[in-house]
Amino acid sequence: MEKSFGFPDFYRRLASHLGDGKINRRAKVRRCDHTWVIDVDIHEDTLRTGLEPLEFVVALFLSPLQNGQGISPTNFHGVIGDAIIRPVRRAFTLIELVVVMAIISILMAILLPAIEHVRHQAYIDKCAGNLLSIGQALSIYANENHGSFPRTVYVPGSTIVFGTNSDAPDPFLAGGPLANDVTAAIFLLMRSEKMPPATFICPYDDVFDYQTEPGDIDDRSNFTNEKVNLGYSFADPYPDTPAVNAGYKWNASVSADFAVASDKNPGTDAPHDDVINISPTSAQDTLDKGNSGNHEKDGQNVLFGDGHVSWERTPFCGVNGDNIFTNQNNVLTASPVTKDDSLLLPTDD
Repeated sequence: MEKSFGFPDFYRRLASHLGDGKINRRAKVRRCDHTWVIDVDIHEDTLRTGLEPLEFVVALFLSPLQNGQGISPTNFHGVIGDAIIRPVRRAFTLIELVVVMAIISILMAILLPAIEHVRHQAYIDKCAGNLLSIGQALSIYANENHGSFPRTVYVPGSTIVFGTNSDAPDPFLAGGPLANDVTAAIFLLMRSEKMPPATFICPYDDVFDYQTEPGDIDDRSNFTNEKVNLGYSFADPYPDTPAVNAGYKWNASVSADFAVASDKNPGTDAPHDDVINISPTSAQDTLDKGNSGNHEKDGQNVLFGDGHVSWERTPFCGVNGDNIFTNQNNVLTASPVTKDDSLLLPTDD
């Protein structure tokens, strides 16, 4: 049995007892297993202290149910055992839900970019750590090899190549990498200093799907796939004769601000990459085309001759503002020109 009725005659008195509390002008009374259940919509946080307001409500609503026998607050306690007071829980309105959803959306719009920035910065820091390790390995290699940095077969003036004859067991014997192979020189560093292959790939993988070198580095002379297994570029180890005569050296005597290695050279893969047609005064969106793709064109970590690594916003960060991704004649895959001419290879083209 369920009965619904109003109480306009008692509303004023009831409101005065409940102070600023809000009550539905209609309430529900149900019969449940010989017990009267009264559903009253009351904001309980606004009720006055004590039991009198709730007792008064029960008295008002039980009175029509006792066979015409009125119940007043004075005889309330005689029937309280037959009644259950259960305030109705107020549900959210559609407008309230929309407002909450809008607030959540605004907070997400504020927080997600901040979270992504923190995530990206963590990758930048880890990438810088890789280059620091490479710089330390270069220093150790130089100490073990009379100050020289690693390189394999070198023929001055021969064409620069990458990733040749990776399966050769010895980089200096017949069948090894071709002369002037830049990546073979880098692989020699990893092999000689027993470095983890993961050190040579950028950890930020939202752009490139770099993978660690799968082969046994002690039985190989080059990267299996330098596009996938190498995430960094290095100063050209194979200068031509004019560059050597101009003072260019690939050893531990390079100047402190000489760029030794960095995130991978982006090359000239249009429309997003262009290290040739930029200048220090170009607009930032144009300069970004000359930045490494490892970090979504935001910039690149660069290892310098004194062993420190810094985050550079443009490629014009070499000696005297040199573009580290071309030689000083603005040529991409060629020999350096002068003593301080950084040309970091390979590219990701």
